[in-house]
Amino acid sequence: MKKAFKGVFIILIAGIVLFCTLFVYARFIEPGRLAVRRISIQNDKLSGTVRLALVADIHIGTGGMGEQRLQKIMDAVAAEAPDAVVFVGDLFDDYSRYTEGNEAAIAGILALGALPDVPKYAVYGNHDLGGRGKNAFRTVLEEAGWTILVNQRAELLGLNLIGSDELFYGTPAIEPLIDSGPERFNLLLVHEPDIGTSLTGIDLQLSGHTHGGQVRLPLVGALVLPPQGRIFVRGLYQKPDGGKVYVSSGLGMSTLPFRFGVVPEINIITLEGVN
Repeated sequence: MKKAFKGVFIILIAGIVLFCTLFVYARFIEPGRLAVRRISIQNDKLSGTVRLALVADIHIGTGGMGEQRLQKIMDAVAAEAPDAVVFVGDLFDDYSRYTEGNEAAIAGILALGALPDVPKYAVYGNHDLGGRGKNAFRTVLEEAGWTILVNQRAELLGLNLIGSDELFYGTPAIEPLIDSGPERFNLLLVHEPDIGTSLTGIDLQLSGHTHGGQVRLPLVGALVLPPQGRIFVRGLYQKPDGGKVYVSSGLGMSTLPFRFGVVPEINIITLEGVN
């Protein structure tokens, strides 16, 4: 009986130690890490090479995402010397509750002073609009030299860049912005990835929103996925029409301040022509 009790006690203590270790890792360690994910996409519509830095789901105000963390992220972006930087939304987690830091400092970091001539484009995320942060999003990013696209397109290094409105609080109108020319590469920025299931004519869609699941367990996968982020979850997808969807796992956290199995990331996407 004493041996059985001792065995149960050891198992209990080991379980508590394991739980505490995983808690500390998911709460404090993994959220502070930063990966640079690189992919190359070839397409015969491209005549040269364009390197894009993709940033998603910063969520300032949760899980230690403040000015110091943001500076580290932007320094990593600048170190890659991309041809352009794109941001697919969710700057603040809930702006109505944000009381830390100051917006001028955030704008200074997002200005990417080490890359003064690099184009920077952004679209709204659901937290930017749903968290009463619409005006702050525009004020901060425009002060930092970003162009915000809302159902608009821009010429970017030979690409037809389309920026969609947000799905939940806006009204996307993407189709009229698609250039059907045989040599025109259509690049779409849109926060929620699953809109890609209803679109054709987009060569590459860049999205965030899912955080890659934020918490992913071995053999189980993501515990929770948001609406409009349950088909395209993370990484690169090939669509039947020949277009591609790439979903960044993003940088911050929402709802719960944990990340497990989904290291925060920036993405370097190299678009190159086919020789």
